[in-house]
Amino acid sequence: MDIAGLGTRVRVDLSGTGLDEKEVYHAWTRCLCDPDPELSVFTPGPITASALTQQITRQLISRQIGQLLMFHAGAVCHPITGDSVVFIAPGGTGKTTLTTHLGRRYGYISDETVAIEPGTWRIHPYPKPLSTRIPQLSGQKAELSPDDLNLKPSHPDPHASHLILLTRCGSSPKLTMIESQLDAMTAIAEQSSSIYKLPKPLHLLADLMSHTGGVWRAQYAEHDTLEPFIEGLLGAPC
Repeated sequence: MDIAGLGTRVRVDLSGTGLDEKEVYHAWTRCLCDPDPELSVFTPGPITASALTQQITRQLISRQIGQLLMFHAGAVCHPITGDSVVFIAPGGTGKTTLTTHLGRRYGYISDETVAIEPGTWRIHPYPKPLSTRIPQLSGQKAELSPDDLNLKPSHPDPHASHLILLTRCGSSPKLTMIESQLDAMTAIAEQSSSIYKLPKPLHLLADLMSHTGGVWRAQYAEHDTLEPFIEGLLGAPC
């Protein structure tokens, strides 16, 4: 199985995983690409579907270290303009739930890792399967295709236009611009992958923040409460 994402590719040998290959191919349908026999083969061995997703993600990230700005983040884009909102946050803050909700109106880019090209600020999509809890399976997680979740396809050339730092809390949504550039830079750098391998990484972060107009902080409890704010940034999708 050849997978494209984050601007690169990985070839995966599923034969020893113990997984249903048809189900895996279906879950990864938006990332499948033409076979490239020159790619080295990644052989994970016996593994769960969710662990396979994590390992594929690590393989893709490792190929782009020192090339792209990569964040632990989700992202959606306007289907016509390509303007994109990047939700930067650690695990457990609801990135997948928020991206799934917004992805039914806006283009789905990724729910886990967002790779941005320095200077052009183009995003290299990674429309991977989404880990989603299934009520009928006692809340267990399954890797679902974005097609099964009715997520819109990404614009062909999305670009970072807004950065949001997510914080999950039990109160009404609170949206503020982080005033201190140093605080904003530190916060998003903490959720980056090997940023120190890039040339002049702090300058790149400052340039990205200048391009997007800074970094918003969104404190929220329920994902749907952020939808009006996102529409205010990107505009209505149609």
